[in-house]
Amino acid sequence: MWPGPQPTSTRPWARTPPTRKNEMAKPGTDIMTTAFEWCATLDEAHVSEADSRALAAWLEADPSHREAFDRARRFWHELGGLGREQLDPAFFHPSWRERARAAMRGAVCRIRECMQCRQPMAVGSVAVICGLLVFAISHLTVDPGVAPVREAAHATRIGEVRTVRLDDGSSVTLGANTSIAATMDSHGRLVRMSEGEAFFEVERDTSRPFVVESGDLRITVHGTAFDIRRSELGARVAVTSGVVSVSSPQLADPDASAQYQTGDSATTSGISRVLTAGERLSLEADAPVRVESVRAEDVAPWRHNMLVYIDAPLAEIVADLNRYQRRSIRIRDESVGRIRLTATFHGNDIQGILATLTEALPVRLAHVGPDIELRSAP
Repeated sequence: MWPGPQPTSTRPWARTPPTRKNEMAKPGTDIMTTAFEWCATLDEAHVSEADSRALAAWLEADPSHREAFDRARRFWHELGGLGREQLDPAFFHPSWRERARAAMRGAVCRIRECMQCRQPMAVGSVAVICGLLVFAISHLTVDPGVAPVREAAHATRIGEVRTVRLDDGSSVTLGANTSIAATMDSHGRLVRMSEGEAFFEVERDTSRPFVVESGDLRITVHGTAFDIRRSELGARVAVTSGVVSVSSPQLADPDASAQYQTGDSATTSGISRVLTAGERLSLEADAPVRVESVRAEDVAPWRHNMLVYIDAPLAEIVADLNRYQRRSIRIRDESVGRIRLTATFHGNDIQGILATLTEALPVRLAHVGPDIELRSAP
């Protein structure tokens, strides 16, 4: 458990997190205690917009707050936040599964003793013991108190955008040529995502964490709406409401210093980064980590068939275009792929996009068999 006074709020395990600026700036405040209180708040059944704004303000107030919060989140997940006195008494009683196993072990020991001592056993005793064995063995794999594992897969075709509903009530809007595989049980919810793009609106359930994995990217969700885009070039995560924790080996790279285009004083530490509503994290190969502000209406415009790019490399734009048409577009020269561009396109007009690129950039199109190749203009 973390240091600090005993709880007094409706959350039996934590005091109400400070939300007023004078409380956040109060001299002598234990930063780690406050960080743990925010962890408890995120585990509530509902995180209000006021809570999200207050957390964002506290994280921005001082770089040490972000570092303390990251440490608290890791501790919270690894060790949990509850002591024995906060656990339900039933937690300390053996389950039916444990009782069945104990009965099976006892039956086996009894039979072994009788065999070793060459003692005759009554037919009735043998029948009872065998019955216990059969019952225990046949039921060990089924626990009536545990929900069954549910698995589902969803995928979109090239050029298709579709919204699907998961078993827990969460919704996912899949971008073109994107697939997910969801696994859910009574303990957690895991969604594995291919390259592509998806917008998640997650139903909050503190008893079942919601995690999205895509390549080496791992996102832990706290009742959130967010967008994730991943390709061989990198990944981008943007949050419209709530809070997410993003983990990636690139964040653990000591040379990957974060750049904050909005003057944000927060820093990236460890292997995870907490994003709140209105933040976007960009991870590109051989480029610094970027965290910038983003408006909710500017997140995932592809849902409305609009492709929006801000200082994006041409290679990223081409990767998106290949998810919207069957005719492959390739980049012949690496230097062409590194050209950066800010533009807005309509997803249904691939030919118009290609024409705009050749007019605005020093590139030209070449038809190589059924494919299109972008080359440097002479």
